[in-house]
Amino acid sequence: MNYQGPYDTQRPNPMPPYPPPVYACPPPPTVYTPAQGIFALLTLPFGYLFSRWVLRAGNAAFLYVLLFATFSLGVLLITHLPSKKRPRPAAVVLLTVNTLLSGVYLVSPPSSVTTVTTLFEIVSFLLFYLYAFSNAENSPLGDGMPLDLIKAVFVLPFVSFIRIFPAIFSLFQNKKAGRKLGLILLGIGIAVIPSAIVITLLRQADAAFGNLMKRIGAFLFGSNPVEVFLNFGSFLFSIPVSMYLFGAVYSGWEGKQRDTLNLASQKRIAASVSVVPVTVTVSAILPLCLIYLLFFFSQLGYYVDAFSGLVPEGFSAAEYARSGFFQLCAVSAINLAMITAASLFAKKKEGQQTLPIRILNVILSVFTLVLIATALRKMILYIGLYGFTRLRVLTSIFMIFLGLVFLFLVIRQITPKCNVVLLSAVAGTVLLGTVGFCDLDARIAQGNLILYQTGVLETCDIHAFYDLSYTAAEYAIPLLEDEDAELATEARRYLKHCARLISEGTYAYDWRSETPALHRIASLLSEALDEEVTVPRESRIVR
Repeated sequence: MNYQGPYDTQRPNPMPPYPPPVYACPPPPTVYTPAQGIFALLTLPFGYLFSRWVLRAGNAAFLYVLLFATFSLGVLLITHLPSKKRPRPAAVVLLTVNTLLSGVYLVSPPSSVTTVTTLFEIVSFLLFYLYAFSNAENSPLGDGMPLDLIKAVFVLPFVSFIRIFPAIFSLFQNKKAGRKLGLILLGIGIAVIPSAIVITLLRQADAAFGNLMKRIGAFLFGSNPVEVFLNFGSFLFSIPVSMYLFGAVYSGWEGKQRDTLNLASQKRIAASVSVVPVTVTVSAILPLCLIYLLFFFSQLGYYVDAFSGLVPEGFSAAEYARSGFFQLCAVSAINLAMITAASLFAKKKEGQQTLPIRILNVILSVFTLVLIATALRKMILYIGLYGFTRLRVLTSIFMIFLGLVFLFLVIRQITPKCNVVLLSAVAGTVLLGTVGFCDLDARIAQGNLILYQTGVLETCDIHAFYDLSYTAAEYAIPLLEDEDAELATEARRYLKHCARLISEGTYAYDWRSETPALHRIASLLSEALDEEVTVPRESRIVR
């Protein structure tokens, strides 16, 4: 008798086997290389010096950019030499441009030009770190640069925002390096007390040494409670600056967020948003073109007057030059937005813009160029009557840049391969460098002097010189011997004002804010006014 028990293998198992348990493994700990730890340590003084040196133009800002460019070059070499990989040309170009533009701080006194230069330096250095570590996943200075800019400024630094501290602490976790650092810190700690005693004794023994130590103390901490408080605030501000800086370096170094806003994703985004029918896009742009056409016909007399150098009846020259400028800026912004939207959202044919869209974009760009040319002509007329000011010159430069952008847009519609973003960036950089290196305030004063001496202006407005920097004083000196006694008196009063501000340390109260031009102007004023004008030395402490 065959008996099958309850555990007979031939019977089907009523319960399926349990799957093996799956345990979540923690991510491996982040390992920092010694080079990354050293660079993290170096970003601390760079963050601190940024808050104390770069917030105003002069020698210190120039020196800071050179040091930071050297630091960036070191990062580039250390990361590329071991693998024998060539750095991207875009990164090399950005690093070179940043280094060259540092000379603006030596030429131009603090002004809106140096402020824009500082913003340019910050943004371009961040782009440098993005391009330095990327391969083909980012568009090098191409149409995707705006998205690259967003990634470089708002993504990469914050992805690794807190990495600086573990990177620094990793130096102490290495047995050999940590032991050496520990011994160094121990030696420094032992030397603190005897060094303080020796410094105190030497200060009492020698006045020159005591004065030197006083200056060093003022440099490090401040010479009064207010400066100590401000320097402590600079130290607190430097901590997030250093974290942001190292976050940008480390994210690029380790390839963080490499798939975010890369070239492939940019192409996918561009393809996914190109869904608006061409008929809808044409219907949206065509009314604007008709409105501009009616506007130009209605204002034809004003355009003839503007290019003929005439002021229409019922307008003063100032009113005529200022009329419509802000409206021009608004219209240009709207047109640029419309052209960009049409280029992005309109359906494409085999990846290219359709002919109707390109024609309408050209029409919008040409209308904008006519508006810009008219505004420039009116500004030239205004300057011919009243002379140069900083606002008039900067406004004209901005209109020139705007005109170049729309000119590039016209070329883009004819030649689709034209890189509008790259050309606009190059044009903006060239204009910024030209304005910075020419010392705009000095050229404004020189231009007004030439217009007066050639008879274009009936008088030279000395009161406008007060709004310029000290470099304008050089071109008021020839007016001391002018036939117009009242103008000569005004020029002398202005030059004495500049001499007083220089002697009081208003333009430069320490070495950071000095420039070579400041000492040259002080020497010229001393000779012209027959009185000693020198940059103060006693107040040269770092504040």
